[in-house]
Amino acid sequence: MMRYTKEIFDILSKGGFISQNSISQQRSHLYDAIEDDFNDYQEYFSGIGFLLEGGNGYYYFSRTENRMELTDKVQRLALWIDRVDFLKTFNNTFAPGFTFRNRVSNLMYPKLMGFLLLSPLYKGVADALSCQACMIPAFGVLYIP
Repeated sequence: MMRYTKEIFDILSKGGFISQNSISQQRSHLYDAIEDDFNDYQEYFSGIGFLLEGGNGYYYFSRTENRMELTDKVQRLALWIDRVDFLKTFNNTFAPGFTFRNRVSNLMYPKLMGFLLLSPLYKGVADALSCQACMIPAFGVLYIP
């Protein structure tokens, strides 16, 4: 009999997990309850859009994602990787707390332009920078006010 659906949902829906060897007596008790009625809990939670999974002494919620959602996430991740690459090129000491200056070297200019051209929000910035591109070979540095 499923008596702990609310308690289990409160823990698992926030990204937590319920472990067999938990320090908390309550969580160990919830683990035992799920283990006793796993199929019932799994069916109940799937009815509200959560996939209850377990293994190696713990239970957790997971989601199935369609291929488009996964593709979109991979594309967004690739954009973040490009951003971090740009920042590491800007200064290889880039880390949390780094202070930026408004200097763009000629090695970074192609990355910056590609980065800015990807977003229509930055189209004006990219146009302004491309007008100043002739300054890069002469000075080796492009200043952005």
